[in-house]
Amino acid sequence: MPFFAIKSRHIFSMTLLLAAVAFLGAGCKQQTPEERFEEAMTLMQEGQTARGVIKLKELVRELPEDPVAPAANLQLARYYVREANANKALEHLQEVLEGRAIGDPAAQEAIQGIVAIRLQLQDYDTALEVLDSAVEEAEGIVREDLLLQRAQVLRAIGTQTENEDMVQQALAELRDLMLTAGNEGMRGSAREELAQYYRQRGDLAASNEVYDAYIEAYPGDRIVTQLEMAKAINLRNAGQQEEAEAAFEEAAAAMRAEAEGELDRVARGEMMLNLARYHELMGYNSEARAMMEKVMGDNVGTMLALRTQFDIARMEAQSGNLDEAQAIYERMVKDNPNSSVSAQAEQMLAQLSQIRAQLAAQTDATTETLTQALATTGTLGALDEEMPNMPALGGEDAASSPTAEGAM
Repeated sequence: MPFFAIKSRHIFSMTLLLAAVAFLGAGCKQQTPEERFEEAMTLMQEGQTARGVIKLKELVRELPEDPVAPAANLQLARYYVREANANKALEHLQEVLEGRAIGDPAAQEAIQGIVAIRLQLQDYDTALEVLDSAVEEAEGIVREDLLLQRAQVLRAIGTQTENEDMVQQALAELRDLMLTAGNEGMRGSAREELAQYYRQRGDLAASNEVYDAYIEAYPGDRIVTQLEMAKAINLRNAGQQEEAEAAFEEAAAAMRAEAEGELDRVARGEMMLNLARYHELMGYNSEARAMMEKVMGDNVGTMLALRTQFDIARMEAQSGNLDEAQAIYERMVKDNPNSSVSAQAEQMLAQLSQIRAQLAAQTDATTETLTQALATTGTLGALDEEMPNMPALGGEDAASSPTAEGAM
């Protein structure tokens, strides 16, 4: 039979087959790179990590130049860090860097990842080389941010290796950045890193010298009044009570005048809340509580009022008034169930339960054991960045907001 002589039933079967193929082809839309990435992430979030990783690998292998490839490589690097596979993590981070300018956010994240891994591996020379190379290429605020990272890394290495010369070099670099950076936020971050270093070592005079140097260089900076507040608190903590009170009264009067001159109600409330927190740091708790209650009354129904209420509860907990603190937290959760602040209030309630359990196990519970319990559960520690306990001393653009006596 000739090749083209096909029986009619075969022709009919082939027609159905071709129609089915055409239908399936029309119904299966090819995924975009973004959709492939989202699918991989969904799989990993649902616990199907192995499948998600495979899909991410396929994505970066098939589309290495696609804009979504850096995000995929970063996710793979995070996965390998969790798996304690430093070499594979470094491979994916290096892929992010290749052909990408230092100003690219993905490149900056990759640099941070590489440096962190090198530090973990105690490969200090390479960690510094990566940062030095990036600094040479970067410009503007990106360069200043890298210089800040370099000083922080240098100090960490010097501390870890007990190399005091390296620590002093890091402090000198921080001081230079504090005085010369063009970005206010970077100046603020360098300043607080430096001041905090001395505070942690009990050298409060040196901490105040840092603030004095900054005020001299930038006398018109909007943060000056808060720095004067921080200086007063350092004096108090150094045992110089009279000097502290005099300095605090002067700074508080200036800060109150600034707040009263602020036309925006919420901005004015924020300034007054900061002032209340400074009163708390000075040990003036009753004055702080009264000021916070006024902020709440002047800003009813706002996030500021809720944050202030949270601060009041925190003060009560830190003072040992657990019942009062619990009542405030419970009221916050009940009245504002969908608020992020209320979510933190729920966390505080859980911590209070832990404190009560610890105290119940100690028949001779004292103020000292209460303080230890509070510190153990974190009630005395800092909250999330959205809810800083104390006034931020960093600039408006600072990557983090250090507090008058909190860590960076």
